[in-house]
This record gives sequence, structure tokens and C-alpha cells, in this order.
Amino acid sequence: MTRTRRGVAAVLFSIALGSALPGASARSHVVGPGESLWTIARANRCDVDRVRRANRLSGTTIRPGQKLRIPSCESGRTRVAIKEIDRAPVGLQSIGRPQNGSLLNASVLPKNPAAWFIRRPERAYGTRATVSQLQRVIQRVRRQFPRVHPLAIGDLSQRRGGRITMHGSHQSGRDVDLGFYFKVRPRHYPAEFVVATTDSVDVPACFALLTALADTASQPGGVERMYISYDTQAILYRLGQKRGISAATLDRLFQYPHGEDSQHGLIHHEPGHDDHVHVRFQCPPGDSECR
Repeated sequence: MTRTRRGVAAVLFSIALGSALPGASARSHVVGPGESLWTIARANRCDVDRVRRANRLSGTTIRPGQKLRIPSCESGRTRVAIKEIDRAPVGLQSIGRPQNGSLLNASVLPKNPAAWFIRRPERAYGTRATVSQLQRVIQRVRRQFPRVHPLAIGDLSQRRGGRITMHGSHQSGRDVDLGFYFKVRPRHYPAEFVVATTDSVDVPACFALLTALADTASQPGGVERMYISYDTQAILYRLGQKRGISAATLDRLFQYPHGEDSQHGLIHHEPGHDDHVHVRFQCPPGDSECR
């Protein structure tokens, strides 16, 4: 073990013994819907085990409405421990739900101007599984269609997750918005998303993208669900039929034509998603606080 790791281990061990800081005080916190012990501890810059011990919890399970005692964790050794936890090897990353969560030890989507364009780099953070799956999918499409234009990539999450403008989700590193491929790259694309139409969309490349995403669903950390507006699903479905895309593939991909409320297919309706596909990836293996 290196000297640095021994030092970190000593800090964490001292916290594990429950050593109190001079002048430490505690305050209370009522658990809200979707909160976990990890999100509460992190919001208070505290080690989760310290919060657990302060409340004499045998595990990390808590319930909405439960009143917790939050020890003072802002100074001294605890601050060092939190800094080292942030730098820890990738393991626990996605915390909570996409609509109410955070991101720990985030992975960042690297720049690759030939293959994709990141619209807001400050929101290009996700779990390692999300980032790696996304890169593999896009590169797979480019191997099939080497001359396709760069793909517009909208938001993933902020570096530490949490709420961001323009979204009700994208909080825990498992969501990403992707533009479509076009026959001729539109004027403002990929800096802006562009609505897919019957005449403009590059059908083979788009189906290669959607199929590549769908193929990850059976893999650890692969796609959980995708969202495209129902009318745009209909456009893609019909274009796919004309291009000879198999009925089995269309049935696997789309909710259309079974109705907006149907649970059929991997791609479901979401209003406002006529110019991009919202992709949600599964909880990564080993992420015990991912919901």
C-alpha cells in the first residue's frame, strides 16, 4: 500500500471509530421522497457511515418521513475523507433516481469532433457505463456509415448530478439526449437539435443508431428505455417499413402503432421529443444506491 493510500485509510479509520470533532454539533433532517442515506450524507459533506452511526442504523435503508440526526462534518478529518472519496476508484456513481438523484465520481464523455458534437460540455458527465456504452454505439454506427456527419449530443448530467434547467431528469448520470442523422446536415446542426421529417432523416443511419442502442439492453449498464414523441415514432416506423427494416426489429423498437400509453417496445412517447431521442441507461452493476 502506498504512503498516500495508508494516509487515506488512516483518515477513514479514524472516522469509522466515531472520533468527534471539537465543538461538533448535530442537526436534524427529515427524509424526503427518493432520498437515500448517500444523497443526504453527500449533501451535508459527511461520511455516510458517520451519519449511519449517529442514528444507530444497522444498514443504509431509510424511509420517507424518517427524522435523522446529521452530525457536523464540515471540518478537519472528515473534509479530507470526503475529498478522497470523490477521487476513489469508480464504483458507486449513480445515486438515487434520474428524476431525483446525484452523481458521484463522475465519468466524462470525451471530445471527438469527427464522431459527435457535445452541445454543453459542462453537462457531459455520467456513469462510466453510460459514457462507454454511448461511445461504443456511435462508433458502431460510424463503422457502418463512415461518411455520416457528427451526431449532436445534448445533456447527460452535471459533474455532481442533481437538477439542471430544461429537464425533469438527467440527475444521476444515466440519461443522454441524442440528435438524429440527416441526409444533408441541417444548417444549425449539431449545435442545435433539428426535427426529423420524412424527407430529411437519414433512415439507414438512424436505424443503425437505434438498433445499436437497443442491442445494449441485454448488457450490464445497457439501455433501459428510450423516448421519442409518438408522431416522430410513426415517421421512423413507416420509413423503416419502406426501407425493408424487418417487422421484428420495428416491433422491438417502437411503441407505435400500439398507442401512446402502451408499454410495447423499447421506445416510448414523450412530448417534445421530435428532434432528439432521450436515452436512459440501466443502473450500472455494483451501484447499490442507484434506483
